[in-house]
Amino acid sequence: GESGEGGRNQELALSFSLMIDGNEHIVAASVATDGTDGPTDIAGGIVDGYTVKRAEGLGIDVAEHIAKHSSSYVLKRLKDAVYTGPTGTNVMDLRVFIVI
Repeated sequence: GESGEGGRNQELALSFSLMIDGNEHIVAASVATDGTDGPTDIAGGIVDGYTVKRAEGLGIDVAEHIAKHSSSYVLKRLKDAVYTGPTGTNVMDLRVFIVI
């Protein structure tokens, strides 16, 4: 498909937001430990059961942006992008899921 700006962690987080849409008990984050996800200055993203509705409120179609690999745009607009700056390490990608 069409290629926008983002990275695997940002796209994973947004994809998960579609799966948990409406569930108020789950929060998830996906972050690159080196501080850079794909060709961006964003390390990753954090989402919850309200992410999709918040995006819709801004006129953003999450599924459309995932298909275009344009996850950075959505996370920036929602202020859900995770910024760490360069960390000087590259251990792995970190995924955190909280269920309450």
